[in-house]
Amino acid sequence: MVSLLVSARCELNVYDREYRTPLIKAVQLRQEVCATILLKNGADPNIMDFFGKTALHYAVYNEDTSMIETLLCYGADIEERGKV
Repeated sequence: MVSLLVSARCELNVYDREYRTPLIKAVQLRQEVCATILLKNGADPNIMDFFGKTALHYAVYNEDTSMIETLLCYGADIEERGKV
């Protein structure tokens, strides 16, 4: 499904009412293949949701080292502190 949306050139950085992007949701749900497809096609890893968290924050919370590495390779800001 994600590949289909990407091939249709859909906006990848849209968000829901909590400002969660498809990338954030993919990371939260541990869908690494989907997250990687989004990143390869220009999804922004540094967008914060309503709670001040980025995809990297959720990957760290999940202790998902593979996803953390992938996000960092695609420009996730390791210095981003989020909202306090």
